[in-house]
This record gives sequence, C-alpha cells and structure tokens, in this order.
Amino acid sequence: MKIPSTILVLVMLAFGCATKVYRPLPALADPNEYAEVIIIRNKAFSGSALGIGIQIDGYKVASLSVGHHLRAKVNPGQRSVGTMSGSITLKLESKQTYYFLTGLGISGDQNIERLDESDAKKWVSKSKEVLLNQ
Repeated sequence: MKIPSTILVLVMLAFGCATKVYRPLPALADPNEYAEVIIIRNKAFSGSALGIGIQIDGYKVASLSVGHHLRAKVNPGQRSVGTMSGSITLKLESKQTYYFLTGLGISGDQNIERLDESDAKKWVSKSKEVLLNQ
C-alpha cells in the first residue's frame, strides 16, 4: 500500500512539533523565595517543525515548539538559562520575573535573548503554556 507523501509530511510535522518535558527542576529551598523564568518560543515559520531544547543550569528541562512558552520557578542566585547551543548566565533575584525569547536563526542555530516585560507579555498572550514538573 502506497501512502501519499502529503499525509506522510503532515504526520511528521505533527509529531515533530510536539513540546516535551524532560526532567523536573530542583526543589525550591524555600517555597516563598523563588525567581520566575519565562521562556517563549517565537512563531517564525523557519524551523517550525523542530523543538528547541531548553536548559536551566545545564539540565535539559524541555523541548519547546513554536507558539509555546514555559514558566519555571527557580532558586534565586546565579543561574544559566538557554538552549542546547548557548545560554545567558545572570543573578536571579527572589520575587522577580525574567523573560527570554528563543528561536532558530536563518542558519539553523538556536538562539536566546532577554525580553523586557512589556514585549514579553505580548508574546505570552499569543502562546500556550507548557507545564513543567516542579
């Protein structure tokens, strides 16, 4: 039986864009003292069938597909937030929220950048939240 190539491509795209959660984040030292990290995947067409591996402190916590964002509560202090090909390290303060935008560059490289709150809220309002195991 021959499967039409259009159906095969659609099935591959459906499974290729799935967002996956890989590992739980470390427990909070104090549940009332945490920094919040929100990472948003842009909605560019380029690379839309590929998930971007999201890392916090060097651990892959999720693969984020187009149009999704994740929200993570992390212990305050020096933290690294990024993708499989690069990260941003900064000191996170308790009771503060930090926003990041990630996507694929033209050459296929995974990138991440900080966003200010007003731009981030626009992106978040247009995306679906991924729940992490926390």
